Amino acid sequence: MPQDKQALLAPYAFGVHALCAHTSLKKENVMDKKFTHEAIFCIVNSGYSEAVMDAAKKFGASGGTVLSARGTANKDAESFFGISIQPEKELVMIVVTTALKDKILGALYDEVGLNSPGQGIAFSLPVDGTVGLHSAQVSDKKAPVQTSIFKSETENK
Repeated sequence: MPQDKQALLAPYAFGVHALCAHTSLKKENVMDKKFTHEAIFCIVNSGYSEAVMDAAKKFGASGGTVLSARGTANKDAESFFGISIQPEKELVMIVVTTALKDKILGALYDEVGLNSPGQGIAFSLPVDGTVGLHSAQVSDKKAPVQTSIFKSETENK
C-alpha cells in the first residue's frame, strides 16, 4: 500500500483496534463462544412487517423494530430470479433467545418468504450481549434480562 494511503487509514485502524480492545471477543475465540441471543433480520416489501411480526410471535418473539428501507437490486437480478423487485422495503429486527431462532426463521420462510407477496429474506446474527430485554420466564414482573459484554467494577478486580 502506498505510504500516503497508509497515513490516511492509520486513524481508522487505530479506532478499530481500540474498539476491539474493549470487547470480550479479544480474550476468547469467537467460535467457542456460546451465544444466548440471536438478532433476526427480515427484509420484506413495504406493508408486510405486520405479517413478519405475526409469524415471529407465533413462535415466541415478543416484539421487534421496523425500519423503512429501499432495495437496490438491478434489473439483471430481477430477471435472473424471476421476481419483480419492489424498491420500498421494510427491515424488521427481532432479538430472540437462540432456542427460538430456527423456528422463527422457518415461520418467516413459510409466511413471508420469496414465494409470497412479501418476497422476504431473513437471516440471523449472534448477539454478544443484551441489556434491557424482558423475558416472561424470569418472573411475572418481566424483569430485564442482562447478559452484557461489559464487566462491572467488582468483576474486574
